Amino acid sequence: GMSDRIVVMREGQVVGELAVAEATEEKILTLATSGDDHRTVMASRAAPQSSQPAISSITPNTPSLLGRIWRSANQTVPAIYGILLVLVLLAATLAPSFRTLHNLQNVLRQSVALGLVSIGQTFVVLAGGVDISVSSVITLTAVLSAGIMQGRVEMILPALLVCLALGGIIGAANGWMVVKLRLPPFIATFGTWSIVRGLVLLYTRGPVGLTPEPFRFLAAGQVGPVPFPLRILMIALIVSALVLRRMKTSPPIHAA
Repeated sequence: GMSDRIVVMREGQVVGELAVAEATEEKILTLATSGDDHRTVMASRAAPQSSQPAISSITPNTPSLLGRIWRSANQTVPAIYGILLVLVLLAATLAPSFRTLHNLQNVLRQSVALGLVSIGQTFVVLAGGVDISVSSVITLTAVLSAGIMQGRVEMILPALLVCLALGGIIGAANGWMVVKLRLPPFIATFGTWSIVRGLVLLYTRGPVGLTPEPFRFLAAGQVGPVPFPLRILMIALIVSALVLRRMKTSPPIHAA
């Protein structure tokens, strides 16, 4: 080739240099995603060559995904929360009913569905993909579960199992198209979105099904001042945060 070495840069700084003979995609991505001081990696160039390149010296100190996300977001998070605070203060000033406890509970309850979807989407984005089929999958599982339950409590578990299996099948189909057929995630999930949306319209030619009261409690229930679905969201957030904290940065886990 035209060069005998590869220089890796991250955030405008050189973080490592590899000879072409020893450069692999894994090593390059590890250098590109590592949070270690680039001087540690650059100093390894002066060390004697061995079967295991000096890149391994940075592996034990590789930061968690949660740490990398937090550091990269530090520059934008304050601005986002600042804009949100201004909007909240403006709404509270112009509409006194916005300041009521009932409205706050309603806003938190309505944010749960989007929050749960965002958690799953976070893992997809970290893997270098995107899934735009989630809205149609949510709609399909919602109407299908109601159609299976028909207001009967004993059908809650079968409906949940069917919807979980259906969501898994759709997700596996998306993954197969991206990994095996090499389709861009946007194109693959957009096609899935169109197909699933068509299935929803085919299934719901009119009002479909009925959810029993215990099942509706999951979405509209209240335990004390805190909406019950918000508790579900908080548990999901804690679990996902723990998973991200324990997942070390490496190419198989997330993209650079």
